[in-house]
Amino acid sequence: MKRVLVTGAAGRIGRSVLGLLAARGVEAVALERSDPGGLPASRVVTGDATDPATVGAALDGVDAVIHLAAIATPEWLPAEQVFGLNTLATFTVLEQAGLAGVRRVCLASSMAADGVPFAARELHPAYVPVDELLPSQSEDPYALSKQVDELTSATMARRHGMGIVALRLPYVGGFEERLDAFAARCAADPGEHARGYWAYLETRDAARACVWPSGCRGPAWRW
Repeated sequence: MKRVLVTGAAGRIGRSVLGLLAARGVEAVALERSDPGGLPASRVVTGDATDPATVGAALDGVDAVIHLAAIATPEWLPAEQVFGLNTLATFTVLEQAGLAGVRRVCLASSMAADGVPFAARELHPAYVPVDELLPSQSEDPYALSKQVDELTSATMARRHGMGIVALRLPYVGGFEERLDAFAARCAADPGEHARGYWAYLETRDAARACVWPSGCRGPAWRW
């Protein structure tokens, strides 16, 4: 792994991924809608992850991809934008990566793929603790978009012979930034994050989880 494309590079996880790659001496290309400045990347490509030409340009010389670009706050946008942008970005990035000869990809899915966290009504998982085999009860566009992203990943793994890992990430943040307040809210009201199973992941751990599959050899498709 010599050069990695990171989409959504200016986000919480993306910045941490860039820092981790830099610390390991791995060159990073950052793809963002606009350049916020200060990203630890050798090159910043500005544009939309749904645009094949933009993604294709960003993939020049890349041998692995970490795809983080997505709408992460689905309650703030219309349903068609949440579903459409998330799924089209994933299809475009994986298709262009496959055409460019990239064979290692990690992408951010979500625990919300099971349909529980953002449902309009109260839902309960079929069993706990949850795992990847939990049947989805999706009724909202975000959960559906993540299910489609995972199906797209499986398809692209077959289509291009790619090794793709989709991580179903929970609530992510740093302790000083978010997690202390998150824990306090859950302690004060145990129902506060029940739909998310009170799960959380520290930002640096999320970054490590994203970087690891990009440089390993393993099965063609895992989630």
